[in-house]
Amino acid sequence: MKTTKRRFEFFTFYDHTGIARHLERMAQKGWLLQGIHGNLWSYRTIAPTKLAFTVTYYPDASAFDPEPSEGELCFRDFCAHTGWQLAASSAQLQIFYNDRTDPIPIETDPNLEIETIHRYAGKTILLPYSLLLFIGLLSTFFFVSRLLGDPIGLLASSTNLFTGYVWCLELLLCLTELGGYFRWRHRAKKAAVRGEFLDTRGHSLLQSVILIAALAGFVLWLLSVLLTETILIKATVLFTYGWMVVLALLLWGILRLLKRWKVSKDFSRIIYIIATLLLTFCMVGVIFWVGGSGYLPEPETYTYQGSELALYLDELPLTVEDLQPISSDDSDAYIRRRSASQSPLLARFDMEQRPRLDAEEDLPRLEYTITLVKVSSLYDLCRNQLLKYWNETENIGVPEGHRTSYEARDAAPWGALDAYQVVSEDCGPRERYLLCYEDRFVEIFFDWAPTTDQMAQVGTVLGQGQV
Repeated sequence: MKTTKRRFEFFTFYDHTGIARHLERMAQKGWLLQGIHGNLWSYRTIAPTKLAFTVTYYPDASAFDPEPSEGELCFRDFCAHTGWQLAASSAQLQIFYNDRTDPIPIETDPNLEIETIHRYAGKTILLPYSLLLFIGLLSTFFFVSRLLGDPIGLLASSTNLFTGYVWCLELLLCLTELGGYFRWRHRAKKAAVRGEFLDTRGHSLLQSVILIAALAGFVLWLLSVLLTETILIKATVLFTYGWMVVLALLLWGILRLLKRWKVSKDFSRIIYIIATLLLTFCMVGVIFWVGGSGYLPEPETYTYQGSELALYLDELPLTVEDLQPISSDDSDAYIRRRSASQSPLLARFDMEQRPRLDAEEDLPRLEYTITLVKVSSLYDLCRNQLLKYWNETENIGVPEGHRTSYEARDAAPWGALDAYQVVSEDCGPRERYLLCYEDRFVEIFFDWAPTTDQMAQVGTVLGQGQV
């Protein structure tokens, strides 16, 4: 028969009433709390019985204490005289149980209880939560601002989406926890005037939902990175998060070792901070070392005027050679580069074929960007942003007579739903087009005036084919 078990518990930091009720129900099921390690609580089996639990806070205690202080031991002895036995403790959090029918409460002054909780919260909770709240508000503001200004760039990046999503969850958690605490404190002070204790109401369900939502978002983001990003980014992400797990385990082990050696609280705190900084610097150093050591693939290079330049030879769905005849020697004089960013909502592919700097002839250039819309409800949003770029964004600060805009063109040659061409007020039409297809948009730039056959080929390959 199993005699111990561990559970992840999520309680609001000031919810002593909710913790006590939970532990009383566990005791009636035959499980008594015996240890607290963060959110991981351990229980041992007992005969199902009715026990009373109370949660107190000892603000002078610290996670770096090698052992309970003299004052803390005196407090526990005082509790023991009235039948309260220590079940478990974690820094300031002290949980006691009592098997008497009508036990004398540990806390007898509601004002003192309120101030004790506030001292505990001020030392460990309120400052970190306030900083997270500020960062969450700032991050959410920037996320919304970019969503309004560059929705395609934001929604086509799994990393941007995941980051904004997590900060929104963090903002919700901080607002709920801090707002709930100060609301309880205000009401508890009013109750204390009448000599009454006010029960707390936590948000454990919300915490669990936020954690599950964050983990689900992380898994989706990690899968997206592993399926779509470059080897360098994949390696960096896997190493960073793997090292974060190792770092947490190492710091936990260091803290336990310091307590076993009974190192003083102040010295333990200094060692812990130094270890955290050193291990973090090691992680950053290894990332830079791996990135520059040749263990990860790098692009080929070519030499021009004594400088070594990157030579990208990525595979492109449509090339200059596909549209017009190019000799094999000229074909070798090109740089072909492809980059992509994807999310479950959108995908954006940037393709470029340009001559090398050491090319002997003036060769034509081809550039295009494909925005793939995976969620149809985002189609109009993407269309409006792409049209706005040349109609408004490119004209900021440009005097009249030199502005550019999109003008509608016949979409039939492109096999598109709609087609637009960039037109300059002073230079006339440019060979830069926006083509709208059923599930994608193609922005394409030619170094020459495309023929009808070339337009049709663009529609077939880029407008309907695989990217």
